[in-house]
Amino acid sequence: MNILHRYTLQTLKRNKSRTLVTIVGIILSLSMLTAVTVLISSCQAFLTRCAVEEKGNWHGVIYSDRRDFAFDFSDSEQALGVETGFVLQRIGYHLRPESRNSYKPYIYVAGADRGYFENMPVKLTAGRLPENTGEIILPDHMEANGGMTFEIGQQLQMDLSVRCNVDGRLLWQDTDYLMSETTHFIRSREYTVVGFYEKMPSESWSTPGFTALTVFSPQETGPVEVYFRADDVSRASDILYSAIEMTGDTDATGRINLDLLRFTGAGLQTGHNSRLYQLASVLMLIIILASVCLIYNSFSISVNERIKQFGLLSSIGATAKQLRGAVLYEGLVLCGVGVPVGIACGIAGIGLTLKIIDAEWISSSLQRVSITGTSPEVPFEMVITPAAIAVAAALGLATVLVSAGLPAAKAVSLSTIDALRQTYDTHIGPRDVGRAGERGRIEYRLAARNFRRSRSRYRTTVVSLVVSITLFVSTFMVVDSMTKDIRSGVTDIDYDLIYYYNSYNDLPLEDRYRQLRMADGVTESGYFVTFRDYVTVAKMYLENPEIAGEDSRIMMTILFVDDENFDSWLTENGVDPAPFYNPAAPQGATTNIYRSYDIGSGIYTDCRVLEKSGAPAFMKVYEADFHIVPACSNMPYGVRDAASAMPVVFPFSMMKAVIGNAGYNAGMINCRLAFSSDNPRHTQKNMEDMLGQAKYNIYNARADYQQMVAVVSLIKVFAYGFIGLITLIAIANVINTISTNISLRRKEFAVLKSSGMSEKGFARMMKAECMIYGVRSIAAGIPAALALSAAIWQVVSRYDGSPFPLFTVAAAGAAASLAVLAVVYLTAIWAISRLKKEKLLDVLKNENI
Repeated sequence: MNILHRYTLQTLKRNKSRTLVTIVGIILSLSMLTAVTVLISSCQAFLTRCAVEEKGNWHGVIYSDRRDFAFDFSDSEQALGVETGFVLQRIGYHLRPESRNSYKPYIYVAGADRGYFENMPVKLTAGRLPENTGEIILPDHMEANGGMTFEIGQQLQMDLSVRCNVDGRLLWQDTDYLMSETTHFIRSREYTVVGFYEKMPSESWSTPGFTALTVFSPQETGPVEVYFRADDVSRASDILYSAIEMTGDTDATGRINLDLLRFTGAGLQTGHNSRLYQLASVLMLIIILASVCLIYNSFSISVNERIKQFGLLSSIGATAKQLRGAVLYEGLVLCGVGVPVGIACGIAGIGLTLKIIDAEWISSSLQRVSITGTSPEVPFEMVITPAAIAVAAALGLATVLVSAGLPAAKAVSLSTIDALRQTYDTHIGPRDVGRAGERGRIEYRLAARNFRRSRSRYRTTVVSLVVSITLFVSTFMVVDSMTKDIRSGVTDIDYDLIYYYNSYNDLPLEDRYRQLRMADGVTESGYFVTFRDYVTVAKMYLENPEIAGEDSRIMMTILFVDDENFDSWLTENGVDPAPFYNPAAPQGATTNIYRSYDIGSGIYTDCRVLEKSGAPAFMKVYEADFHIVPACSNMPYGVRDAASAMPVVFPFSMMKAVIGNAGYNAGMINCRLAFSSDNPRHTQKNMEDMLGQAKYNIYNARADYQQMVAVVSLIKVFAYGFIGLITLIAIANVINTISTNISLRRKEFAVLKSSGMSEKGFARMMKAECMIYGVRSIAAGIPAALALSAAIWQVVSRYDGSPFPLFTVAAAGAAASLAVLAVVYLTAIWAISRLKKEKLLDVLKNENI
């Protein structure tokens, strides 16, 4: 072993307290870094599973009218870099006039190979998969959505056709049903129903046909959809274009599975995936900054106490490279202990957190912000990947080496004479010697003068405390703001359950409402229909004419609320409901608030629209005149989260009078039934039993609220845990710095005591020095924290325009200030108690620690 390395190990053993504090700092740093990287890898794995659950396990798909396209592609797999491929064949549409869903009058028959059933989210609810071209499986929502009932074993005779628009272009599932479209018969087929499957999440409710799946047949001549998975997901786009080019089908088109690729490391860092990595980067940067404060300080103290030793080694031939290597070797030795333990602690900590907090809450919240709200059956699990561990270890190692390298570079740059004299960090100027007449106890003057003449020795500690205060305050502000934003987004509802209703379901709206309001536990209920359209308002009635532009058109949400709740709402606001039921002069009520979004600033702003009540407006869509009365301060029951733009509310019985029969029929496709319950889960189960297969339309808003409250708790656990670890680093930093500095100055203190300084005077001097640390740190840290918090808020507040939370920041700053003063004071007392046990003569004889 290198003699300098052996000497370094002896130094670490001799200075056990500082070595232990440094290792603790490395462990804290690695545990936080590991917690972040493992959490991000777990989120990424979860979102990947969500993408597969929703759209399937494929990277790209090619659409072609050539049947042999699939076989050309399959033969080229190895050359293109394709892992596997599978096919869906478009066979045709079978018209079902008895379908109650006027927008879904067909059964769409498609042929799938084995790979399609294995890689796409085809989940059987009854029966089995088809095994030959004469068997078929049907979606289980056909009865609820279309009123068509089938049984396993039933024989279906289907006349298959293709859909065409007025120009003769073929139409498939990506084009909604058109009143002007035509069908052309192609063949007849007989199928046996062998099973039912859940509607695939990626299939839109507006697709014109219920998708029935059979087995792919080479004899069929329909267009094909060729899916593939690439060996290298980052090359999915290149493979897609190369495959199309190799087949020579100039009319072929394709697309990549963007949702899956961006979560599997394909470099498509957009949307929420990009924000996921941005959040991780910010957190890791904060962790590294906080860690450097402690670790750099420890190595700086270590190097400072060994400056004289470095001078001696340099005088006998040690090179600057060897001395620098000795310090870096010290860092590697400490990493050998701190990195593995820190990684283990980080994994254990994040695992324990996920155990305490129900993972179902996390999965529900991530699904809300990831894709389109995929199946809640996807579990959230801790996923530890080699990349996550490697990133945490690499960042931790880099942090330690940088923290060790900076003071090492400073030490080896000193001349041998300066190192032996140890005068490099002491600067005495006229201000330091010309204040003999200053007032105050001699101990306080000594403390102030020592701080002034040894600024560089104390600067590291002050800077680290400033960084700790800044991170504490700004992190607390961000956490508080995030939790308030989440709560504000979910508390503004006055119902527990909502049922999304479409006119083509098996019961009229009023009958469906009367059925569901009889469910067990329902305490309050209501229903309404919504539209969004432009309404013309004369500018003379506008309080702010600029919001309407030159044509006086304003986007409004038109709502028709059931008469009972409409009357209750107006009565609550002190308005007589009677004038609103006059068909000859329709009249609507409003809150008179218009919410607009500024693209440039990204801020939502609310403003009043109408200058006075009774302002006439003209709705151009259905050519109906009506009056708007800005007389209400809130929204009717169940409507609060459904109204965007400026809401105008009418009684449901006035719908025909306001928008006519055409609008009435169209409007019935966008309805909501709201319910309150003393036991929402029980009531939801009872409603599902009533509805049968139509139960998918029920949304439990109260459960969603509880999940979002859980998300708030999750954020608080992680964030306050993060703040707590930063606080621990700051405390360890203060203890390490002050106790080590006191130990390094034992000879100086011994001289003062031998000159007649009492124990009380010595204690006053040391407490004064420590308080100087705290006061100077607070004086610089609070403004820095305010500046950083304001900068962060400029980014955060652009989404809602809310004011800067000065009170929150001030409270966090006050807490941080008191904590700093308490820590430095207690550390000084602890260090002084250690010095009391030492003998003056032994200290004066020995320069070692």
